[in-house]
Formats: sequence, C-alpha cells, structure tokens
Amino acid sequence: MKKSILIFSMAFCATFVMAQENEAVVTQTGNNNVGTTTQTGLRNVAITSQDGNANRGTVDQTGNDNFAAALRQAGNLNTGTIQQGDFGGGNIQSNNALASIDQSGNENNAVIRQRQGFPSGTAVSIHLIEQIGERNNASFETFNGGNFGSIYQEGNDNVASGRQSNQPNEIIIDQVGNSNQASVNQLSSRDNFALIDQSGNMNFANINQQGSLNSFASLEQSGVGNLASLVQTGDGNDAILVQDGENNLIRGVNVGDPALQLGNNNLLDVLQSGNGNTAIVSQTSDLNIASFTQIGNNNTATVIQR
Repeated sequence: MKKSILIFSMAFCATFVMAQENEAVVTQTGNNNVGTTTQTGLRNVAITSQDGNANRGTVDQTGNDNFAAALRQAGNLNTGTIQQGDFGGGNIQSNNALASIDQSGNENNAVIRQRQGFPSGTAVSIHLIEQIGERNNASFETFNGGNFGSIYQEGNDNVASGRQSNQPNEIIIDQVGNSNQASVNQLSSRDNFALIDQSGNMNFANINQQGSLNSFASLEQSGVGNLASLVQTGDGNDAILVQDGENNLIRGVNVGDPALQLGNNNLLDVLQSGNGNTAIVSQTSDLNIASFTQIGNNNTATVIQR
C-alpha cells in the first residue's frame, strides 16, 4: 500500500497556514514504516520517502527557512533522524539549514543535528549523509551555523561521525569497504578543513582540530587495518597523511597517543606504502616541517620538533 501525504502546516492552528508556509511531504511504500515530521517556525520544508519495511524516519525543525531534503530510505530496518534546532540546551533554533539523508540497504542508522549559535543567527549550514550497504552508522552534530559536512558510506559495518562548533568548518568523510571507523572533532575551532578517505577494511582514522585560521588535515587510507590519529590544537597547521597497505600506524610519542601539532603554522607530510610501518610525530613549537616517506615493510621513523 502506497500513501502520499502533502501537508502545509500548522504551527498553532489551521488559520495560520498561509503565514507559516511550511511544507511536509511523506511517501511510504511497504510495511510497518514510520515517518514523523514536526515543524515549528516559518518557510520550512521536509521531504521523507520510505520504500521497504520497518524503516524509521524523523524530521524535527525549529526555526525559519530550513530545508530537510531527501530523507530517503530504500531497504529494511533503517533509521534516519534530522533535527534542526532545539537541542544541546538553550532552545536555540535553526535557520537556513539543509540536511539530507539517503539510505540504500538494511539496518543503517544516520543522524543529523544542526542549529545556529544564537537564536537570530542566519549563517547557512549544509550536512549530507549517504549510506549504501548494511549496518552502517553515521552522524553529524553542529552547534553553529555556517558549517558544512558530508559522509559517504559504501559497504557494511562502517562508522563515521563529525562534530562542529563556531564557523566556518568543513568535514568530508568517504568510506568504501567494510568495518572502517572515522571521526572528526571540530569543536571550539573555526576555519578548519578535514578530509578522511578510507578504501578497504578495518581502517581507523581520527582527526581532532581545536585551532583556527584554515588548519588543513587530509587523511587517506587504502588497505587493511591501518590506524592514524591526529590532533591540531594550534593555528594554521597543515597535515597530509597517506597510508597504503596493511597495519600501518601514525601516532604520537607515547603508545596510543595521536600525532600532535600543538604549535602554529606547522606542516606534516606522511606517506606509508607497505605493511607494518610506524611514524611517530610531535610538533609542539612553531614553523616546523616534518616529512616521512616509508616504502616497504616494518619501518619506524620518529620526529620530535620542540
């Protein structure tokens, strides 16, 4: 049975329909699907499409001029949540935000939560999640307008997340394969860009940016069982990390610590091609350059710049 519902809502009573100008569209094909849309504010649009069985889709918008596009679920037992405004304390609304979730497969979970930094904020936020496969998990949470984020997952059992505050920050995470994990934290930062590209299986990547002024971090993993973790707490740092092979490791001075850029205007460039290589990095002063190239197996290199 296919049901199509078009609602021009509805903040307090039907007489406010034309003034509110909100629009919600829900299309369901299959069995036991649940689609819920709540809109409070002006000129909001929400579109939900469910094709399969036992999918759960929720759109909750508080604010003005928000557009939640293509909460699309094709498959079974998928869960998708878009919340724009009214989370994280302070009853802060969301304005001028766009969120999109597209799920193809089974048992995937995706969550997007975004809001402005203050109630009257107008900076545009855009966050997108696309999942193809099974049991993938992806989430974005941004506490200020003006941020951008994109997660693409193709495969099974992948996990990806991003968190942002201030603005403008940008996060791009691409995962193709199985059982990969990636996370980017841009809280208490601004003007940062982070890219994680994982192709293969059981790779782990983490980027934590707490500085500002166009700090750039790119982390690419191709293979199996690679691990890289990076912390940038200074300003104007750039890092390009590439791992191609199996069981390569990029870390800080102590076992389990991330590679560190604690100073300002540092450059870090690491290339690992092979298996079982280890690069240990710590940049805790300013204007340093560190470059690693490891081609082969079981190599270890250490650079400490103070």
